[in-house]
Amino acid sequence: MSTPLEVFCCYAREDQAMLIDLKRHLMPMERQGQIRIWSDININAGMNWEEVLHQHLERADIFLLLISPDFIASDYCYGTEMKRAMERHEQGSARVIPVLIRTTFWQDTPLATLQMIPTNAQPITHWSHQDDAFYDIIGHVKRVLVELRSGQPSSNASQNLLVTKGGGQQADEQSSHSLAARPEAIEVHHTLAGHTLSIESVALSADGRTLASGSDDRTITLWNGQTGQFLRRLTGHTGAVYCVALSADGRTLASGSYDQTIKLWNGQTGQLLRVLTDHTKWIGDVALSADGRMLASVSGVTIKLWNTQTGQFLRTLTGHTGTVYSVALSADGRTLASGSHDTTIKLWNMQTGQLLHTFTGHAFPVSSVAVSADGRMLASGSHDTTIKLWNMQTGQLLHTLTGHTGAIFSLALSADGRMLASGGVEVHLRSGE
Repeated sequence: MSTPLEVFCCYAREDQAMLIDLKRHLMPMERQGQIRIWSDININAGMNWEEVLHQHLERADIFLLLISPDFIASDYCYGTEMKRAMERHEQGSARVIPVLIRTTFWQDTPLATLQMIPTNAQPITHWSHQDDAFYDIIGHVKRVLVELRSGQPSSNASQNLLVTKGGGQQADEQSSHSLAARPEAIEVHHTLAGHTLSIESVALSADGRTLASGSDDRTITLWNGQTGQFLRRLTGHTGAVYCVALSADGRTLASGSYDQTIKLWNGQTGQLLRVLTDHTKWIGDVALSADGRMLASVSGVTIKLWNTQTGQFLRTLTGHTGTVYSVALSADGRTLASGSHDTTIKLWNMQTGQLLHTFTGHAFPVSSVAVSADGRMLASGSHDTTIKLWNMQTGQLLHTLTGHTGAIFSLALSADGRMLASGGVEVHLRSGE
């Protein structure tokens, strides 16, 4: 068994109760020998506390910083513990994971260069069920463990986009199938740099000509997907941009943000067309129909449907009992799929809002869904490390795909449903009948 990695928990005294809850949720990993949890409450009476603490500052593998106004205000937490942790992070000898436990202005601190968790930097105290927040945090910690064990690159790479293509000159269906059979045929086509903070979402038009990226730096960047040329940067959001979506022709772009708004843009000129403001929490995901006329957006447990031509709010879909993480629209805009923390996938009629099917079978939250262009195939990815393929018409489970070692956060299906790409800690390409 591998030596456990040491996790150093930095916190302000006022947040000790939150530390205890976090350690309770980390305990299964400690029992499995994956980690060893340490904080200053481990220092026994009679010990030279400063000497012991500095020893752990120098040997910890992962630093969990429990961010709150009290943490930022503490000279010791901020000026000593966080400073040394950040130095070691930059040296590559440790990883720093900031955990936002209470609403805090952290954007103008060195923490702004890191990925803040829980997902979408939503403070733990804002979650309706705090156990859900801690579950989300554990997922992030497990991914870092996998990266450290496997020697994967640090999170600094997330500020760049890698555009890949298959080897050779063909770009037809057979070439796509060969990608799955020959992963060595995948090569980096372009590396696109420009964002100053982590990239949260990317979208590619169906013709491959327009690529959009949304970032924690509050901007959206548009690129030529074929040449990698920078086209323009879109500004206007006052919070991190968590999700972007493009119509098939790249003419309509939707972006969702921590600022609780959805912005609709002309994908060719960059002109801001509309701002949709009916949500009361951060926007977790957006999806556009192929023609760009219909939009679905997610915030918390609710899904809202919009007409993008008029900006008209159409209806709210409710039924999930946990946070909705992902939505996907069929090409004709008639059917919507949604995946949730409640472990289910729901299928909806976009015109009426009627619930058509509820798919069950995943053991843990469903973090990603994708729909084939013909509306026949549904794919769902979960924290249980599996991908399930479903017949959308009958609700029948067709296949369960395994191979990932962690949660699957992104899925994409080819138009005919025969090629599937899945992303988690690693990226997989699969083909089949």
